[in-house]
Amino acid sequence: MEPKTKYTMELEDDDLYDLSDVDDQFKVKQIAGWYNKDRHGNYCKDEQYAKYLYLPRNMKEVSFDLNQKHEEDVYKPQNEMKESIDSILKWVVENSTDSEGMPKSPDADFVCYRGILYQLMCVPYENKDSLRVCAIKAKGTTYLCQFFTEQNRKDRQAQAENPDMAKFTKWGHKFEHYMVSDEPGKPPDATQPMSEYEELNIVYQSMLGPHTLIYGAEIDGLTKKEDLQDLYQAKLIELKTCRQNANNYSFCRYKLIKWWAQSMLAKIDSIVVGYRNDEGMVKSLEQMRVANIPKMAKGWSAPRCVVFLRDFLSFVKHVMKDATESDVFEFVWYPGESSYSARKLPPGNNCNFLPDWFQSWLVTVPEM
Repeated sequence: MEPKTKYTMELEDDDLYDLSDVDDQFKVKQIAGWYNKDRHGNYCKDEQYAKYLYLPRNMKEVSFDLNQKHEEDVYKPQNEMKESIDSILKWVVENSTDSEGMPKSPDADFVCYRGILYQLMCVPYENKDSLRVCAIKAKGTTYLCQFFTEQNRKDRQAQAENPDMAKFTKWGHKFEHYMVSDEPGKPPDATQPMSEYEELNIVYQSMLGPHTLIYGAEIDGLTKKEDLQDLYQAKLIELKTCRQNANNYSFCRYKLIKWWAQSMLAKIDSIVVGYRNDEGMVKSLEQMRVANIPKMAKGWSAPRCVVFLRDFLSFVKHVMKDATESDVFEFVWYPGESSYSARKLPPGNNCNFLPDWFQSWLVTVPEM
């Protein structure tokens, strides 16, 4: 019979955290590579899917209609909830070789998507969304994948059935269509068809305290053609929309923490914000330096976000120190709870997210 051991990680109050050494806690060591998703969401590596920021001369007065559509537009299903990390795993298989070209385990303690990391950073201040993470340890590396709680599923379904929420999502993608083009310096043509699946993903190798990480993150825009050849030096761009005249406290408390966490993990230089009205018209733009966002924070601390993620990864290592490749561990947190809980799932749990083709590749990787 499987042991029913349950582990917990307490969420401490802000004043109990030692934040003195945070500036040295997180560092992007290198950008290891990139990959794309094509118009239909298929993994590929093609420079044509890279997009370049185009800023209008007058950012204070623009007129972007986010309701504009094309009959060939491709949209993701509103209730799509993928529980996989297949794209970053494909990149790992293609790029993890030794000096003789033989397969080897990736040079990281953890492999995942950025999405898990930034959501974990926000946990100390989250009051709405639960977070469930499943983990598998193989050949010395722990792979992390988000799975959805029942509350997540109910919330996503409610959003899909709410016309306003569906509209806001589409507006965000349409804004990108107005802001980036296929060539540097070329004005975007927002009348052309768009696909919500197309994306450029950059793969990062980072250090967080004692932990090494490899993760993929979608990037909205580059600034010049040479950026793909030297992504570490590139000024990467994130694009966001926001309701104009939004409540300042709410904006600084709830939006900025997520914008900052997403962006700092991906070495984003600046966020271009499109301020829209309730009819979906963007009237003005602002370019916001990511490094300045923590100074605008209300009700949250950037250092604590970083320290919490570091401590969570230490918790995962502790819980899984004796894990085998057949073990799947679950880490769950719900708003209002004072601790993160973890347990090893029983066999037949339907949460083994490593696909057969990746497990076949793992067989060829020497033991650590």
